[in-house]
Amino acid sequence: MSRVKDVAPDDLDMESTRVRRAWLRAALEHGGPPGADRRQAPWLLASLLVASLACAGCVGYAAVSSLTEPTASQATTTGPASPSPADQQERQ
Repeated sequence: MSRVKDVAPDDLDMESTRVRRAWLRAALEHGGPPGADRRQAPWLLASLLVASLACAGCVGYAAVSSLTEPTASQATTTGPASPSPADQQERQ
């Protein structure tokens, strides 16, 4: 006969609970199963790469758009090349 048949179902539940608690306690004390960091490292590196590319794209777009579009201060200081007819009538 096997040992499982001789044990009451309640005792099996208690033993499985003890084992699970021991696993959780060991995981909390030692930081999880071995090798868990190695499985997450590629994902961490990939997400850092994507974030750096997005940041570089935003900076590049801002630099190019600031070079190609006139700023508000440049538009107000240059003014019109010749006075408009309405301005000439107001001066007279």
